[in-house]
Amino acid sequence: MHRFILYLSRLASDQGGEVFDSVCRIAPERNRRAGISAILLFDGQWFCQLIAGEGERVRELLTTILLDERHIDMQLLADEAQDVTSGLHCWANARVAPSLFDELLLAETDAPMALLALFASTVGSLGSLDLNGDAQSARQLTAALSRPTSG
Repeated sequence: MHRFILYLSRLASDQGGEVFDSVCRIAPERNRRAGISAILLFDGQWFCQLIAGEGERVRELLTTILLDERHIDMQLLADEAQDVTSGLHCWANARVAPSLFDELLLAETDAPMALLALFASTVGSLGSLDLNGDAQSARQLTAALSRPTSG
């Protein structure tokens, strides 16, 4: 059983866009060793990230993320357990247009699976050149969010 967490957070006012670049240099290897998949989108002000993996490891990463002072105003949008193909690991990231998060920010639902599906749709709308890292696995991971859960 994989745990999927989706959150939005805002870049702290004393930080610059290089925070995104720093995370993109360090996180892929750290997450790979922990068996965590992640897709991180950044629009210059807001971060939106999906993290997925074994429950306890995802909880540990979420704690680390919550304590990171480079971002503020964290909003947990979804925290769901779902059966997915084991061994699906990816790291992908993209700088995106600010309007890309509007649907998530203005969503009139608090249903976690609906918000995960919105995120999957957002990732699916990115061109293959826009998504850095393991784009193919990222698309497989987001596709798993549209499949019904078992159990």
